[in-house]
Amino acid sequence: MKMRISKHSKAWATMHRATDPFKDWENGKIYEYKVTKLTAPAVNPLRYNGKVAVLIGTGTFSSANMLTNAIKDFQLATLVGESTAEPANDYGEIFSFMLPHTHIVAQGAFKMFTRANGDEKDFNGIRPDIEVAISAKDISAKQDAVLDRP
Repeated sequence: MKMRISKHSKAWATMHRATDPFKDWENGKIYEYKVTKLTAPAVNPLRYNGKVAVLIGTGTFSSANMLTNAIKDFQLATLVGESTAEPANDYGEIFSFMLPHTHIVAQGAFKMFTRANGDEKDFNGIRPDIEVAISAKDISAKQDAVLDRP
């Protein structure tokens, strides 16, 4: 994750009582956070160990999109459906601010989340392992082609 610090992002952090040490960081500077070591989950006798399929599509976005990306990049389950419309490299932590002269309220993001495999240049959606196209006919018939797939 990369984060650009500004007076706006500091104000956002204060409003949301964020624990990030924004107040001590330099405005205009980009800070980077990389996970270099994966942590294995704790032993859990209730954990499901069977096959898993995850349904995705054009409505998969935000944190669900990042989870889908980790599932794809680390081959944790089979993805079924349509490609996500949002890229795995994504911008987040949206904050609002008012333009000083026009008083128009604008929004911006101050964090960029990098896909799980670290490829910062890939701005494609996450493609499923098994593609199932949804047609207008399916939608009008209120049928779920992904869920109904044999």
